[in-house]
Amino acid sequence: SVERGTDVLMEVGNVPVLANLRRLVFGYSTAEQWEKLPTDRVNVLLFGIGGEGHDGAQLTDTIILASIDIKDKKVALLSIPRDTAYPLGSGRFEKINAVQAYAEQDYPGEGARRAADALGKLLEIEIHHVIRVDFTGFAKFIDAIDGVDVEVERSFVDPQFPTSDERWTLVSFKKGPQHLAGDEALTFARSRHGNNGEGSDFARSRRQQLIMMAIRDKLLSLQTLSDPSKLSALYSVVSSHVQTDLTLWNMLQLVPLAKDFSRERISLH
Repeated sequence: SVERGTDVLMEVGNVPVLANLRRLVFGYSTAEQWEKLPTDRVNVLLFGIGGEGHDGAQLTDTIILASIDIKDKKVALLSIPRDTAYPLGSGRFEKINAVQAYAEQDYPGEGARRAADALGKLLEIEIHHVIRVDFTGFAKFIDAIDGVDVEVERSFVDPQFPTSDERWTLVSFKKGPQHLAGDEALTFARSRHGNNGEGSDFARSRRQQLIMMAIRDKLLSLQTLSDPSKLSALYSVVSSHVQTDLTLWNMLQLVPLAKDFSRERISLH
């Protein structure tokens, strides 16, 4: 208050929890007007990283752009392969999965947002929000909703799945409906050396998108998206594993839309 020359009570009202509560009740906060979503479309970039305890902890293992057409109730999910060449200028390139890592190194705590801005320029679109979650947070979230149900499209075996002690182990999945707990869902999403056509980045991206769809279905079946207290509890489970520019209020604006988007109106690319 002293630094800004403002009223003490106004500053107290700007504490994040109180500001979000004011938005819920009155539709605005003291410091700013209600943050409205773009009229027609919201683009959200999702990053998945290894996190603490993993080699290349800040490298993005997963990059998915979710483009939400609010007006026509459509969603497009675009997976960007981690080995895509990202232009640095002057004829130089680096793997796109390193963009976030370098940004986080130079600007701790801001890597996800800065990387989203860089990818937005590359794709020539505005990326409104970004979410970055590490492997542990992903698995914890899945376990917190008691696992997910996935239709595995084809059986495969991966004899080179990396372990925590920097070795390899064999993992496998059978075609058909499977119920996956957190670590199983993470393995299904991460596997890169499977047989039967599952060893490509495109097959891997497809599996990651299937997991996202399964999470959506599970959240809807639990009616979690209509219960702010449940959403808040889920977020608290993974909050130490997530970096995002979304406030709780932003999330409460976005999540109720999910029930309006049927599976038939969600396209995977």
